[in-house]
Amino acid sequence: MKKIMSVMLAMAMAASLMSFSAVAATSGDSASQVIWSQNGVTVEMIEGNSISPKAVLFQGTYTGEYPYSVQGNCVAAEGNCVNVYIDNTDGNGDLYPVFNLYGTEVSSSQFMLEQGKDFTYRITRQDMGDIEGPLIVTVHSRDGHMMNFFIRARQFVYVP
Repeated sequence: MKKIMSVMLAMAMAASLMSFSAVAATSGDSASQVIWSQNGVTVEMIEGNSISPKAVLFQGTYTGEYPYSVQGNCVAAEGNCVNVYIDNTDGNGDLYPVFNLYGTEVSSSQFMLEQGKDFTYRITRQDMGDIEGPLIVTVHSRDGHMMNFFIRARQFVYVP
């Protein structure tokens, strides 16, 4: 009886380790692409919602024709990375986010978020130091269409 219990316990442990491995393998980032690197700041685009477990700087839904601007205050103790997730799956056209960090405007045509897509923009300092101060995100369209999107920014410790 004792031997049967030991075998069952070993099988249960193995099964739990296999399910943990599957979760760990799927919880990593999708392929990321560095799309901007200048003035000590790097921005990567990651398809979908890259989960980041720390402080929420801001979140909300916007519907309108005019540029949308939102600000969050980064605190050094909260980490060295900010993820800005924008969901344009219900959108009516392409979006163009502009990031302002440390008073420096970070923008590129490569930041374009196509209609029907959602992306996470991962912002880190090139020296991997903590991010502190205001982060302003302005989202606009280039053609004046009615925008409809969800946005959320979180700050956390990123370990590459």
